[in-house]
Amino acid sequence: MLAAGPRSTDGHRRRARETSDRILEAASQEFAHIGYREVTIEAIARAAGVAPSSVYNHFRSKAGVAQGLANRALEVHEEYVSTAWSLDASPLQRLIAVAGATLRFSRTHRALFEAIALSYLSPAGVFPVDTEAAAAIERRRRQQLRRIVDSLDEAIECGEIYPCDTSAAAHFLVASWAGVLTMTDPHGLSDPGAALALGIRGLIAGLAVDGGRADELVDRYEHALAAAGLVR
Repeated sequence: MLAAGPRSTDGHRRRARETSDRILEAASQEFAHIGYREVTIEAIARAAGVAPSSVYNHFRSKAGVAQGLANRALEVHEEYVSTAWSLDASPLQRLIAVAGATLRFSRTHRALFEAIALSYLSPAGVFPVDTEAAAAIERRRRQQLRRIVDSLDEAIECGEIYPCDTSAAAHFLVASWAGVLTMTDPHGLSDPGAALALGIRGLIAGLAVDGGRADELVDRYEHALAAAGLVR
């Protein structure tokens, strides 16, 4: 018997990844709409169009599915925002870039985005608080808060904004970004990018070191808003 060649192995891995992705997307919808504790492996399999045995083969249990969903969501989210956080730019420009990256993540990977965002917005979230999946999401939320606090502190140091409670501002930004990006139609918010841009303009104008130059400062960051895809 001939051994499987590289192409055969690659094809098997690709199909396995595609099946895994379908299961995770289905699980995200089921967890969000029905609730983690009420969802069954059979329901996830039905929504994914696979046999229950396939779910068990990939994730072993419902807790394993939840952990896989959290891990995948956090992995893809980091791929989107890591470049923005490492930009050689001013602190506020980096924050704008992160907002744009988060917007793209929410549009391209909706199920993965909601697995994170809904957990940010509610203590219950998508996953019960006693699961490792919830703990992983909470660790990311705290990491994002630290990153934003550090950027705002840096913005104060370099004179972009005046001194403020950067922890409170960071909590506001994380919650508002998550909230805005989950409020798509039919809730009436057809362009969440524009809403994010409006909020960022308000933040810049409100925290401007020289209040009389607020409009000038907002104009200065319009190119960053456009580059981030927040305005058209």
